[in-house]
Amino acid sequence: MRSRSPTFEEKDLELFDEGAWFGMNSDEGAALLGTPNGQGVGQLLATHKSQLGDKTIKGVTVYTPEIPKGGYALLFDFGDGPDKAQMSTMRIQMLSSFAAILALVITTVTGHELSNNAVTRRQPTYDESHTRDNTTSGRLLTRGIDRNVYDKLVRKGEYLLDQLEKPAGYVQPSHWVQYADLEKYGWTSQSRKFDYQETARWFMAGSNEQIFEAYSLSKDPDDNVEVVCTNDRAVRVGDHEYGASQGEYTNLFNSKMIFATNNYSPGHNGPKQANPVSSNQITPLSHWSDVVFLQWQQFCKHDPEKMKKLVGIARDDVVNWDTEQVILEALRPLADSPDADIDRQPFNQGTWVDMKSDSGKAILGTASGAGVAFFLAQHKVQLGMMTVKRVKVYKPNDFTDKALLFELEPVGGQH
Repeated sequence: MRSRSPTFEEKDLELFDEGAWFGMNSDEGAALLGTPNGQGVGQLLATHKSQLGDKTIKGVTVYTPEIPKGGYALLFDFGDGPDKAQMSTMRIQMLSSFAAILALVITTVTGHELSNNAVTRRQPTYDESHTRDNTTSGRLLTRGIDRNVYDKLVRKGEYLLDQLEKPAGYVQPSHWVQYADLEKYGWTSQSRKFDYQETARWFMAGSNEQIFEAYSLSKDPDDNVEVVCTNDRAVRVGDHEYGASQGEYTNLFNSKMIFATNNYSPGHNGPKQANPVSSNQITPLSHWSDVVFLQWQQFCKHDPEKMKKLVGIARDDVVNWDTEQVILEALRPLADSPDADIDRQPFNQGTWVDMKSDSGKAILGTASGAGVAFFLAQHKVQLGMMTVKRVKVYKPNDFTDKALLFELEPVGGQH
């Protein structure tokens, strides 16, 4: 049985000297090792034993660096406990949430020996900001969302909006820009044209018809292609083998809008297979933002300028329970009464939430919203300088729960 360590609720996190240390034999330590940052450290050790030696992780310290906006950082210790004297000042970027903290990517570390302790110190990539199973926080309670978690999502959304405003050279772009990488890393793509008068009439039922009318979207089958991309093949790239996770991203590409209709990441589906795919076997090309960008690039290959003409991205059928709770909390100030059903109205009667508001920022900070921000922030050269203006919460049709339409605009509001 795992040992009992102080919980986050019992100990307010402080600077490193007063931070909370969790051994890997505790539930908290194991949970932190399961975050994207923890998995990255584990993969570093597991795949480079000849260079780094046969090491294991003893524990992790959670602390607050000395930066104006606060936040949290993780130090994974390879010895019997953290050597506090070796730590230097760090700057971090808040990118994702796990339990009561945000999973962070440390952007600058100096005076530190890799052979002793390891800090997650890779260049920040937006991939790492949403967990592999697309959860939002893990601490949204059945009785409602934890207010501290909600406030952190507001700050995360604010941070993401700030990154969208930055010049292209400020944010590290994704290195996934070659369509051939999908096949190389185990993805199989199947596409079909959508004929809304014939085989795809079902898609236009309910709110989607309203969206097409509101944004003057083309219904020409040549301008509407559904792509089902499945991570269904085990592959070997270099000296590493990646499993067939059966992760699936199904998206409809219109000439001006993307509809994300059915999306389950490799990290979500992989462990559920009859032969589970472990975290170190998950394809590195795994996130919605990267896969969808490559598909959008392929869709626009005959007219690259069309890539910059997106007016919105719709996340259909939000089923992530954590995200649903954030949406409900975000809509609370906008409801006429506590019992108002404003999250389940058709598009024309749906609720717009401005990105300048805390409600909008909180929704952008969820897994569904953050994926849109990563998509835009990491591909500014190809997509242009775009930001999220507002998000509408609505019910797509009688068969699905709720959806989010993120309306886009050029940075500065100028075309």
